[in-house]
Amino acid sequence: MVRATLRRRPLLRAVAGLGLGIGLGLASSGCTSWPTPTVPMPVRRVAARCPARARCVLMPGVYSRADDFVSEGFVADLQRAAPACEVLLADAHLGYFVEGQLLQRLREDVVQPGGEARGARPWLVGISLGGLAALAYAMRHGDEIAGVLAIAPYLGRRELLRDISAAGGPLAWSRLPVAPASPGEPHAAIEDALWRWLARPGIGSAASGPSIYLGYGGDDRFVDAQRTLQALLPPGHGDVVDGGHDWPPWRALWQRWLQRGLLAGPPAACGDTT
Repeated sequence: MVRATLRRRPLLRAVAGLGLGIGLGLASSGCTSWPTPTVPMPVRRVAARCPARARCVLMPGVYSRADDFVSEGFVADLQRAAPACEVLLADAHLGYFVEGQLLQRLREDVVQPGGEARGARPWLVGISLGGLAALAYAMRHGDEIAGVLAIAPYLGRRELLRDISAAGGPLAWSRLPVAPASPGEPHAAIEDALWRWLARPGIGSAASGPSIYLGYGGDDRFVDAQRTLQALLPPGHGDVVDGGHDWPPWRALWQRWLQRGLLAGPPAACGDTT
């Protein structure tokens, strides 16, 4: 872990916006901590159960790590539903976000390197902060991926979402002058650019770029922003289940999407996959 100094004080707003429970002691001392970004980004590869024809990148939320997708059954569920899919567990943690390294490391260390399914454009699946990472990657490098499954995504700091609401919604807000970016807050630049991109007509459909699917619990703590995003997506690209910002609704969404065949990829014959 690396300790932040006073020059990183603006980052407290991003961390607090993610619901990390910053205490009064941290706020008064002007410091907090987060995992240290490393180069390359750690990636755990799980081989396909038969010759790989598809790829899926899983990215966790702030309180989770990539291996939680294994313990929570996401990987096993995917292997049953799409046995020809190679799984990449990317440890795209908070440190990459606040240090402004998130998209570069995802591109160079996760998406671009060849794997079993060389040449297959991957699906990006992200929970909470991982959902923001997946959407931001689609914004910057959408031609490199097949689509996004954003599960209960964190969609930006509170003041940004208030400004969007006050302007009358994403489209009206996107027409306002772009505020100067702060060099000390790379995360804010990503969030601002993302909402301007999401406000474009036709966003989320395969005809205009990577497909985007959104899912969340009706009691999620980021539900207002998630509903705003859902209204921008094509019909049928948003799913709401019971629950809050926790694994039970996330698993329910995951299993629903797998049953719809979103990640199945090309048909593959690999015998008994039970």
